[in-house]
Amino acid sequence: PEMMSLDCSLFNDLHEAANRHVSLTHLLHKDDPKKFSLATPKEISRAYCRLWTGGAEEGSPTCERIIQDCNKFVRNIQAINDAKGIMCSGLGNRRGHRRENAVGVGKSNRGG
Repeated sequence: PEMMSLDCSLFNDLHEAANRHVSLTHLLHKDDPKKFSLATPKEISRAYCRLWTGGAEEGSPTCERIIQDCNKFVRNIQAINDAKGIMCSGLGNRRGHRRENAVGVGKSNRGG
């Protein structure tokens, strides 16, 4: 299993929040301070920092999601410890495109 909570799903929450905010603010004028944009590295940095810190509102990922992923990490460590370090079936299983890409282990899907 992936042991870093940010890598498991929290970074994905942050990316989804950034894309959602860009979509929701796309009609605002480009100089509007409420606008989110991912058009340049500077605007990407500004958008992600605004989401990460949250300001007066709760940021992304939310406190609930952070706690959820940290608790999942603790459960996974306990399961690995109980199994004395042996592979634990079902922990860290991937879904979606990552699972599909992992099916052909040893086979590269990239390049010629």
